[in-house]
Order: sequence, then structure tokens, then C-alpha cells
Amino acid sequence: MNAEALNPYLKNLSKDVLYHLGLDTDMDLTKLFGDTKYVCMGGSPERARRFACHFSKEFGITFPPEGLQPLGKTDRYTLYKMGPVISVSHGIGMGSLSILLHEITKLLHHAQCKDVIYIRIGTSGGIGLDPGTVVVTEQAVNAEMQPFIEQYALGDRQHYPTELDRELAKSIAQTRGDIQVVVGKTMGTDDFYEGQARFDGALTPPYTEQERGLFWQ
Repeated sequence: MNAEALNPYLKNLSKDVLYHLGLDTDMDLTKLFGDTKYVCMGGSPERARRFACHFSKEFGITFPPEGLQPLGKTDRYTLYKMGPVISVSHGIGMGSLSILLHEITKLLHHAQCKDVIYIRIGTSGGIGLDPGTVVVTEQAVNAEMQPFIEQYALGDRQHYPTELDRELAKSIAQTRGDIQVVVGKTMGTDDFYEGQARFDGALTPPYTEQERGLFWQ
């Protein structure tokens, strides 16, 4: 994270409680997380567990006698640490993901980590792509197809750009093997049903199939 963007008020805290992770700065966060180089995020706790298990086998990391155990509490998120990799669930929706990003970023700051790469892994629908195609995102857009995320602070609208690391995207795509991969844009919305122009929600959609088709063109 850019040091200039880090919240300066954090210096005034005698103790920073990462409430949703069940961690705080009274713990030796540098010992626990100081070697972290990658944060890999997926929606569900089971996805985080499976990824941690897969990663441990790929790199020959053995589990402790009690087996693979998450760190912190698991009320909201489930976090595993395997070597230099954090595998963590982010829940569903941008609100849940935003909270996790705040607390993970503060965790890495307190642990004195440097140059950590964040990667979000998950499923999505594709427009004009064959089923099963993996999209490596170089830029994210919102529901209005704009390249920023919109939030409100004290009633004021804030825009944060969603430009991602294009060189990282290219390097990830180059490891595809026989998987069909494209580098492109992905959309994030505030809702699973109307936000994604679906027709299987509980309420009558405020659009027709023709209108949906025109929007995606």
C-alpha cells in the first residue's frame, strides 16, 4: 500500500483492534504475518480452506499436529496463513469485501510487511466469453461501467479508481497452461440480482430481456 494513503490517525491508537479478524496490535503480528507476500481472497470460508490446503501441498508445507486451523476468529471471515500466503474469505458483497480490505491492510502494516500482492479469486459471469473462461482483471468497473468504486463519507460522494496492476495481470495470465484465459475488465455491482440484470430474483425486474441485451453490447 502507498504509505501516503495510509491513515495517519492510526499512529494515535494505543491499540488497534482488527475486530472482524479477531486480531489486535497487542499480539506479535510481525512474528505471525511479517513474511506475508500474497493475500489471496475468495468469497466463502470453504474456498479459503481449500486454497490453503492446495497451496500447502504444492509447496510442501506440512500442517501442525492439530491440522489446518484458521487464525483469529471466524464469525465474519476465515483466515489461514501458509508460508508467505494468507488465504482468507471475504464474504459476499462489496461492503463485506471493503471491511476485510481495511483490516487486512492494517494487519500487514502493523506486521511491517512490504510489497504484498493482493489477489481476489472467484466466479463471475462472462459477456461474450465461452463458459469456463478465466478472466484476469486489469480494470474493474461499477454498475454504470465506470472505472471507480463509489462510497459516501459524511454525506459526500467519494470516488476511488479501480485500475489494477496490468503487469501482474499479464504475468498471471502467462501461467495459464491449458486453461482458457483472457485479460480484460470485470464488473462489480452492489447486488446479485437486479445489479447483474438477472431474471431469477424475488421482485419483478425493472428491465426487459431486450433492454438487458442492449446494455451489455
